[in-house]
Amino acid sequence: MNLSRFPTLIVAAAALTACGGGGGTAPTVDIPNGVRSGVATAGADINAGNAASFAGPLARAVLTGASGDLLDPTGGTTASPSAAAGRPAMAAATPTLVGATLMHWLGHLQAGQTVAGSRRQALAVQTEVLPCTVSGTLQVSFDDADGDQAISAGDVIAFLATACVEDPALPAINGGFTMTVNAATLASDGEPTALDVSASFQDFTLAGYGTLNGAFRLWARQETAASARLRISYLGTQVSEPTGAAVYDFDVDGLANVATGSFELGGGFGLGGQTYAIATVTRLGYAVDASPSSGELRLRDAGGDEVRLLPRSALSFDLEYWPAGAAQPALVLDDLLWDDYTD
Repeated sequence: MNLSRFPTLIVAAAALTACGGGGGTAPTVDIPNGVRSGVATAGADINAGNAASFAGPLARAVLTGASGDLLDPTGGTTASPSAAAGRPAMAAATPTLVGATLMHWLGHLQAGQTVAGSRRQALAVQTEVLPCTVSGTLQVSFDDADGDQAISAGDVIAFLATACVEDPALPAINGGFTMTVNAATLASDGEPTALDVSASFQDFTLAGYGTLNGAFRLWARQETAASARLRISYLGTQVSEPTGAAVYDFDVDGLANVATGSFELGGGFGLGGQTYAIATVTRLGYAVDASPSSGELRLRDAGGDEVRLLPRSALSFDLEYWPAGAAQPALVLDDLLWDDYTD
């Protein structure tokens, strides 16, 4: 499966903010600069014998942990990625299966409507069980904490899926996702220009891909008429993959426009009970609807040994093992296919 054709994470949340304008003085959406620096634990070890085993976890961290397509000025519609070039502002995407799923879910909530489908009702809590596009069900709840009929600080949006399939190309989903709005900035027409949410997964299971549990925080802001910025801080998010477990405790900071984008990762990456330092030497770049094709990502152990992931095209990447202090790699695995780590 090529996930690069899917749009990503926070179009979804932006769709909800189009429900209304709100009033008064709202909290400001301030996006932190830079990404965290990770520190490897004493038992973290990369060597010639295990270097190749890091290819899958690193590739999935890039494809699942990174997101674009943040603030969709079309109002959070479910237009296909192939229509991205025709959108009036930022609509680029890096591949993320989680994001594609959430975008589909939030697509059930049309601009200017409540969960129940009526326009701007002054009802604090609304819940509805909706049929998913292909099969299964999705329970959607919106808690308008201050009753202002618009997305604002303190509002909570929750989803609970039961064997939900939104697209034949996406796996069945079970489990939940909840987000609490910290701040939202709306334009005069009610469209979102910035968003800050604290979120968590609750046994969010993607058939064949694993289960996510735990917290993260997300910021999104439209920077210009044609570009937007996204930052995700994973906060010890537990990822149970088919081949093992990982812990995302890193930041993703990205900037994208209608044609291209780039992002960096930085912080801690947990594997096998140990934490490795993950860092971006050169920002990962991509074209719209494609996997990363440039940049360099490094994973370092306690002794300074590294594996380096280098995207070579939208189809493939290389993985290199560099012992600490080495002038050249001791192991090179070239032309590894992104698709081999997303099935």
